[in-house]
Amino acid sequence: MMHAPSPLMIAIIVLLFVVLFGPSRLPEAARSIGRASKEFKKGLQDDPDTDRPALKSDSAEQKV
Repeated sequence: MMHAPSPLMIAIIVLLFVVLFGPSRLPEAARSIGRASKEFKKGLQDDPDTDRPALKSDSAEQKV
């Protein structure tokens, strides 16, 4: 089970981003992370190789 990150952990991560990217490049880095995350989620939904429909039909046959 995962738990929520502590405020100290979030502060450390933000500080690392500021140190690594600098305050001027931080908005650009955040935008590219957001775009990458959006594309990743879109790719998961559009993946034709997933077995989700087959799994749903298999579970429907087992209930009968």
